[in-house]
Amino acid sequence: MNGDAPDADLFRLTVSEYARHPANGRVHEGATGRATATNASCGDSVVLHVTVAHAVVTQASYDARGCAICSAAAAMLCEHAAGRRLTELESLPERFATALQQAQSAPWPTELAAFAAFGVLRDNPARRRCAMLAFEALSGALESS
Repeated sequence: MNGDAPDADLFRLTVSEYARHPANGRVHEGATGRATATNASCGDSVVLHVTVAHAVVTQASYDARGCAICSAAAAMLCEHAAGRRLTELESLPERFATALQQAQSAPWPTELAAFAAFGVLRDNPARRRCAMLAFEALSGALESS
């Protein structure tokens, strides 16, 4: 990661803001689905809770234990998921993983604009997993709901 690049600045600001003020960083009552994803190599863990009604995620929350990237990704994902149809979210983890694996010079997908700050992780494969944990937990939570 080039520390002087504007994308790196956006990444640092986004991650630090979510780390200081975690949105949806709690367990909400009445969740219809729940899943945990863990990174065994570093110990990071995300438990994601969703409430689904009429094929729409009405509420999403998380409990993250790990680095700021892990927590920020979980918070951003919960904000993004609330109010969205299951059909919109089912392929989201795969699309996000694919976007992270693209070359740094490749344009970030417009449908993933909410997560564009994580584009700098394309050059840092070791940290991609930190951002992916919440998305993996989302898959499990949707399946269990």
